[in-house]
Amino acid sequence: RATAYSKLMVFDAALRDCEQALKIDPNFVKAHARSGYCHKGLAKLHKAVEAFQQGLSIDPNDKQCLQGLRETQAQIQKNMMEGASEEQQKRALEDPEIRNIYNDPMVRATLEAMSKDPEASKKAMSNPGMREKINKLMAAGLLSFGGPGAGGGSK
Repeated sequence: RATAYSKLMVFDAALRDCEQALKIDPNFVKAHARSGYCHKGLAKLHKAVEAFQQGLSIDPNDKQCLQGLRETQAQIQKNMMEGASEEQQKRALEDPEIRNIYNDPMVRATLEAMSKDPEASKKAMSNPGMREKINKLMAAGLLSFGGPGAGGGSK
């Protein structure tokens, strides 16, 4: 059913089916792949990356997960250069995890420092915890480094 819902672009329903399938069998790689494509369709690229990576942790050669991850990473790169859509940014901030990262005072201070000093970027990215948070914000479309309104830092 998830595939049918996805083809109809009813991504919320497809995602629910994927979640049910993964409750039954957490190693069902196709459900991880479909979940990734649903998140991508909902403009939640950070969640799509996680879903594809989970599938690849089970089967590193799964073609759907590999292709989905490549496509999603390409979209993230495009968003970083051009800026994500308002819809994508709004959806990202609806996610409690992303909202908490975005509002974290340490993350905000780090992003501010990064916008002013390239050395701060190196330091921040050498910290695994901070790197993970910054990568999630980039994947969510809340950081950009080019395009209209992007000044090398957070939006």
